[in-house]
Amino acid sequence: MCSGNKVKKLHENYLNKIFVLQVLELVCTRESGAVFEAGGLNCVLTFICEHGSQVHKDTLHSCMTVVSRLCGKMEPKDSAQQDCVSHLSALLDHDDHFVSDGALRCFASLADRFSRRGEDPAPLAANGLIDVLLQRLCQAGETGISGIMVIPFCKIIYHFISYIFLGPSGIIGIKNFVIWVH
Repeated sequence: MCSGNKVKKLHENYLNKIFVLQVLELVCTRESGAVFEAGGLNCVLTFICEHGSQVHKDTLHSCMTVVSRLCGKMEPKDSAQQDCVSHLSALLDHDDHFVSDGALRCFASLADRFSRRGEDPAPLAANGLIDVLLQRLCQAGETGISGIMVIPFCKIIYHFISYIFLGPSGIIGIKNFVIWVH
């Protein structure tokens, strides 16, 4: 009886989180700034990283929709940036292509914010982003990724890599970079 109550409470807690995420998605359509200011980005990213393999695909995709909207609100000097980059980097290797592609789009959104502010994009590449981008570029040349047209996807990656290496000043900012072409 006691363990049955614990299971019921765990299930209710899980359902509450799912409900909250669905409400966040709805609120983000109109007031994403308020959700961002309340720390919603880090909360949803943490939820995806910790429970993403245990939730229904629709819920996972809803979470990524929230993350995408909230990443557009993050400033280069934001205190939560390091955690965000860490979580997004982990999601680049996610099994669900919608999640991994969404994480890549979030990085592109963050890079755009850095570019508009004239900030150095190096913090975005802190967790192996360059390797993932180059790998994706190679894969896109072979087959195309998750139904996205290859040419536009390659352009996004190319511009993103260029910006990370050249930075806002147009000067190469990452030392000792070499690309080996096979």
